[in-house]
Amino acid sequence: MGDDLTEAVTVALEAAAISWAALLGTDMTAVLGERIAASAPRIAAQLHTPGEQQGTAADLLDVIGHPGDDDPTWWTTELGRAIAHALDDQGVSQTEAALLLGVTKGTISQLVARGTLARVAGGQVSLTSVLDRLASRPVN
Repeated sequence: MGDDLTEAVTVALEAAAISWAALLGTDMTAVLGERIAASAPRIAAQLHTPGEQQGTAADLLDVIGHPGDDDPTWWTTELGRAIAHALDDQGVSQTEAALLLGVTKGTISQLVARGTLARVAGGQVSLTSVLDRLASRPVN
């Protein structure tokens, strides 16, 4: 946790605030901006606090939308990874896991069969296990 996660929370909430300000009036931009700046460090900390992290992650996804639904690579961002770890039962399809890891769907099937990647309820691949594998790769 740190400034990078706080910044990521800030950016995501500011993007959502634009929609709120459009509905409530542009004068809300400053008010929402101040509240976001004050709240982002607390929200970032809660994403790593047992007992608070799941609820915070779910609430944050409700506010910012579910960017990982449209772009599975969002889960590799600072905020995406923090939310995925907070929601440890989050799953992705084998196709999405393949996209994230840059491998074929067949490779994902093999990794799941070997137990290298975990499954979650519903038979999907654990997003946390995919992101952990991605993070453990050497950087070229």
